[in-house]
Amino acid sequence: MPALNQSVAALRVHGDFFCPQYITHMLGCEPTYTHSKGETGRSKASGSTWIRRHSIWTLSAEDRKPADLDAQVTELLGKLTQDLSVWEALHKEHEIFLSVGLFMEKGNEGVSLSPVILLALGQRGIMIEFDIYDPDKELLDDDPCPCASGLTYGKCCKVRLEKADAKNDTGVTETVAP
Repeated sequence: MPALNQSVAALRVHGDFFCPQYITHMLGCEPTYTHSKGETGRSKASGSTWIRRHSIWTLSAEDRKPADLDAQVTELLGKLTQDLSVWEALHKEHEIFLSVGLFMEKGNEGVSLSPVILLALGQRGIMIEFDIYDPDKELLDDDPCPCASGLTYGKCCKVRLEKADAKNDTGVTETVAP
């Protein structure tokens, strides 16, 4: 099976009531993105506003082209506490999941996770969500972003993918957060 063209991955902690700074303290790492329930969100495209219905803490991994989901999970977990009792406490109160976007270039591409990575995710109570993008369907700028950031594709992963392509062309490393 040919390797998958590209992958994006982010660890997310969701909950109705938590202070994102508490999650940062518990996990020992600054997030890529965060917001709290009750905060006002604003659309950059339309200017409309809304009240956020939940809190979220997000840590994004570097995009990989070709896809390397094991490396992305290793990158994420390597930045966070290894203390499983902390993960257990967080899991009791919050949803913790790995949000993965898989981008195919052709049909029948694949990706796998090693048993070591699956065990590490399971020990921490981390659920995995996969969004798989067909190479025949073009994402439009105003489509919801595949990484579940709440932003549109044109304002989030499209920019990240373009930066990753530029990095591959120039060798320059730059990370763009959602």
